[in-house]
Amino acid sequence: MKKTTFMRNLNRRTRRIVIASAAGIIAAGILTFALVFRVTAVEIVGNTRFQDKEIRDMALTGPFSWNTILIEKFHNHVESDDPLIESIDLERVSNNKILIRVNEKQLIGYVQYEGRDWYFDADGIVLEDVESAAAAESTEAESTDTGEAAAAGSDGTEGEEEVLAPQSIDADSSEYTQKQEDEEEPSAQFNPALTDIPLVTGLSFSSVTNGEQLPVENTKVFNTIHGIARMVDKYEIVPDSVEFDENYNITLHYGNVRIQLGQDENLEEKLIRAAAILPGIQSLSGVLHMEDFTKSTENIIFEKDLSQEQQTQDEAAQEQTDASAGENGESTDTGEEETGSEDTGSEVQDNGEESGSEDSGE
Repeated sequence: MKKTTFMRNLNRRTRRIVIASAAGIIAAGILTFALVFRVTAVEIVGNTRFQDKEIRDMALTGPFSWNTILIEKFHNHVESDDPLIESIDLERVSNNKILIRVNEKQLIGYVQYEGRDWYFDADGIVLEDVESAAAAESTEAESTDTGEAAAAGSDGTEGEEEVLAPQSIDADSSEYTQKQEDEEEPSAQFNPALTDIPLVTGLSFSSVTNGEQLPVENTKVFNTIHGIARMVDKYEIVPDSVEFDENYNITLHYGNVRIQLGQDENLEEKLIRAAAILPGIQSLSGVLHMEDFTKSTENIIFEKDLSQEQQTQDEAAQEQTDASAGENGESTDTGEEETGSEDTGSEVQDNGEESGSEDSGE
């Protein structure tokens, strides 16, 4: 009887030991899993519009975002609500490191409307709008003028400065620390300057709405803009602006240089040649004529702009000619081409150097 009770107690004690051991092993396994595969390093690629912290906040959300194994199994793709991001993919690189790949929506251009810059994608859908630089400068100037007027006082005298007593600040205080963090941490709405996206001019529309297609008459122009955006990025010749006239002839603007491409024909061949010529003429002012360019075209005309001095000389010469003709009782035909003081055109080769001084007016 005593032996049976002893064995029963021994079995209970053994079961408790086994259960406690198993629980300890499980807890140790969980702790090891948590420590060994804990996310401690993050690499972000494909991000050009946002701060890395913003991308981490978008991607590392939910109950699985702390562990590289769980992320790989259950959290490797994140859909974004931001209009500039298509999606975010996550990949485990090592036990403690993950790779965040940002798939951004491609912006191909922007238009200016009512003091704002409206950025659109390859389908012409407006995705983002920001205050245009000119409007921002105007607002800042008005604020400065208003502030100066207030400081001067309503009677025209300068306002008295308010002298504040010096205050001591405890660097360890939570208020000071939070203020520092607020000053050091950029705004969540921050987007880098979209300097790699050209302004598009010449399109006609009466309204612009975020999330909707730009209401232009000919929507095929978006295919043209997309093609230009892709090629100028490929050949690293992003223009300041892309201009369309009423017949959808294309002109690229680079400072004082205008490249006239004409219609949407042979665009890639035209831009390959333009990329070779542009470095040699970018410091000049004038028009590179590529409207009729084909693969067999050897020489391209660059028509220099007349300087102010040349224009003045031409106008003076014309006035003198008109005066002489009037004294002699002769009339001049204003429809005839005026002769400038010097030739304003030249042919250029692929290396951008001028290869002659032939008249470009022909």
